[in-house]
Amino acid sequence: MRMSFFFSEIFWGGLLILIGVSAILKSFNINIPILRIAFALFFIYLGLSIFFGHSLFLEKDRNTVIFSETNIRVEELNQREFNIIFGKGVVDLRGISIEDDELIEINTIFGSADVIIPDDIPVVIRASSVFGSASLPDGNNVTFGDLSYRSPKQEGAKNRLTVEANVVFGGLDITRK
Repeated sequence: MRMSFFFSEIFWGGLLILIGVSAILKSFNINIPILRIAFALFFIYLGLSIFFGHSLFLEKDRNTVIFSETNIRVEELNQREFNIIFGKGVVDLRGISIEDDELIEINTIFGSADVIIPDDIPVVIRASSVFGSASLPDGNNVTFGDLSYRSPKQEGAKNRLTVEANVVFGGLDITRK
């Protein structure tokens, strides 16, 4: 996932600056609780992100839901990654056509996602969940670990859709219509 704030230069740069300033001030017998400041800044960032309706430092595209609720209707597979973070999203794939083997990734982190896949497309779904719930079209559910689903039409099909679904502390429901 390329948009994680915890792996960005802003987060690590700010944390290293705080540690450096704390070390300098400690040499003058001034103690600053660096972890409390880091947690406070993180909660201020989260609050401002919720208040403004989007992340302040992260680039947001139409295939990413952060702190909101959105329906994503996919007509063409020019974007292959969909992220729902601290929000709710519906990813509707009924408008796509498969001309080759296609792979998409759907990540749900502290959120809820509904994915709709058309009945006429052969599909392979690989769901991975950590402290979450991923429900597959055949009714199987995984809360911790991995689970796979293969549609009956995918055997021997030349063109199929492969869905990599990852859930962390959230819920994902994949249906076929």
